[in-house]
Amino acid sequence: MTAPIDPSALGHPMATVTLVDDFATTGLVVDGLPDGWRKVRRDAEIVTVSDLWLDVAEAEQQAALDPEERFVSNALATAWRLADLPVPAEHLLEFAKAMTSGVTGWQLRGNDEDVVNACGSTLLGTLDSPFGQLVSNSHAVIQTQPDGSYVLAQLAVTALPHHGDTLDAVRLRPV
Repeated sequence: MTAPIDPSALGHPMATVTLVDDFATTGLVVDGLPDGWRKVRRDAEIVTVSDLWLDVAEAEQQAALDPEERFVSNALATAWRLADLPVPAEHLLEFAKAMTSGVTGWQLRGNDEDVVNACGSTLLGTLDSPFGQLVSNSHAVIQTQPDGSYVLAQLAVTALPHHGDTLDAVRLRPV
């Protein structure tokens, strides 16, 4: 089990925030990844307990580069359980959107409301990086649990520009 996260960023210091150990337990899957992307091994030392997909062709092309020169287009799915948080799901969705918008060098291209999940939103963006401007999209889904707690699931897609708008359709959807 991972250590609890400091909930003070949510404005409710009595809340309990923990990472979900297995993203599959959220009942969500990643949909719309391009051909040639594959899920890689979860490794607690590299990506905590998130699920990670990579563009395999890019990884193979960059294998000969020094590690600091490598960037492989990727999608990262992470989820947190939030308990004792007396706010509506929509408040958490706004918090998730603010987390993405607050990343240094990130710029909004568009905002899509989620038509599949009851409480979700997709931010389409770009990210300035040492590798140039990247496609950088984030899909957040808030799931209200029967006990009144929440699961905040987030999919972050960060890719080289040659992927263009093809990644704008990548989303979390119910199984």
